Amino acid sequence: MMGNFRKAKQEKSSIKKMKEQKQREKILNNSLMCLPKSTQKSLGIISIQCEDEVFYLGNDVYLKAYSLNFKTLTPDSRKVLIEKLCNASFCRMRLSSFVKNSSNKPGKVLRFLTVYVKECGYAAAYDEYKRIDDILNVISEETEVSITPCSISNVLTIMHMNFLGEIKNYDINAFIKQREDMKKVIFPNIEEEFNKFQIESSLYGACYTGIEFSEDFAGVYEYFENVKYNIQSCIDIQAMTREEAEMFHYNLKRRYNYAFGNSEADRNVNLTFLLSVVNVSPEERERMCKELHREKSMMLMPCTGKQQTVFSSICSLGLIDYHIMRNQKEELIGKLFL
Repeated sequence: MMGNFRKAKQEKSSIKKMKEQKQREKILNNSLMCLPKSTQKSLGIISIQCEDEVFYLGNDVYLKAYSLNFKTLTPDSRKVLIEKLCNASFCRMRLSSFVKNSSNKPGKVLRFLTVYVKECGYAAAYDEYKRIDDILNVISEETEVSITPCSISNVLTIMHMNFLGEIKNYDINAFIKQREDMKKVIFPNIEEEFNKFQIESSLYGACYTGIEFSEDFAGVYEYFENVKYNIQSCIDIQAMTREEAEMFHYNLKRRYNYAFGNSEADRNVNLTFLLSVVNVSPEERERMCKELHREKSMMLMPCTGKQQTVFSSICSLGLIDYHIMRNQKEELIGKLFL
């Protein structure tokens, strides 16, 4: 008799928890605020969660941006940060760097982290971001890197600054209230030619992707620190699951008769490196590519036919998504991070 009573009580408690969980999921899923149809159509950004500072890009993909501030940025601190980020999640992440150089001295470097989460429903994405935020807080304490979430309005301001080099504050609530198309207000008119782009009437540039890095690739930070023009770059990284790594290594061995050592196999990630330079002459851009190939053993390829998309992706911290993942060693990320 007592056993039946305990069983009924447990079932009742279980039903109550299920109802509470469903209610919680309903509240979280309904907390997203839809953007105007014009913005959804032009940029593919469907909705936002202002309190949690999350964008919903459709197709179960969510995005959250963070500002990175280093007390000191050494090769070792880069390496430690990258290792910890790769161990934090199998979600795709983007490291963005914007180097503002002047004619006579290196300028300030602004750095950001973007985390993409793919989940069915915002409730699941909320839980994943909460887990990632807890890990980022620990990383921040261990590495002395300040990792601060960017508000929705702050991301819009950063985008405008990256596009046009000027600061203009935006309020996301104004976009929603006035039903404005975010792209028309924030994004400049970008005209694309074969291997370059033109921004309105005064700015021009070109975008590249890194396709080849030699075994002795030493990094590019010092090179770009000494140039007299602005540099914008991003690195998309995604750690491979054990199953993905095993399948990749199996295919390499079967096709090319190449076998990884245990330590080497553990360091591989999926990676995209994108770079843009603004107001740099064609001759200077060609010289840059040749010097990077000759001095840094790095091959850049122009983003032919994708200049507008790639530049928009870099400037928007990945809200406009573009990436071509290639399998690379984890240690390469720190050498590319400006």
